[in-house]
Amino acid sequence: MLIGKNAQSERFYLHLEIKNEQREGVTVEHEPIKNYQRLSLTGEVIGYRKRNAYNFGQIENRLHEITEPANGLTLAGVARIFQIWKEWHLNDMQSHCIHQDSATKWDEVEPCSLTGYKAGSAWLVKPLSAEVIAEIKNLLNEKAVA
Repeated sequence: MLIGKNAQSERFYLHLEIKNEQREGVTVEHEPIKNYQRLSLTGEVIGYRKRNAYNFGQIENRLHEITEPANGLTLAGVARIFQIWKEWHLNDMQSHCIHQDSATKWDEVEPCSLTGYKAGSAWLVKPLSAEVIAEIKNLLNEKAVA
């Protein structure tokens, strides 16, 4: 889905998938979970001419370049997509629990004081809330949600 253009007429596309995972896991709060939802966001930036396509995958750090939002989005909506991307992308691949500083490299973090969990020793799930799903659908007018 086209979400906007920048001053150089590069087009920014967003690919969003919310997938129902039918498996068991452990949340960032050390609770068992199964049948959760996973958010995956990718994008691409395409130059004025299609042959100038580049920047595929994780383009969230370029979203601030958008000057002309598309498909009903506003600049505030694009900024919110950036925030959601940073917080929720691959929410089932979290290396730190909520008791650990996620800004610290996983191999430098002390084990969890409550459970002894070592950061990076397993993928933890940050459960995707119904509110976040509704907000994404609202921002994108439900067009890009699988």
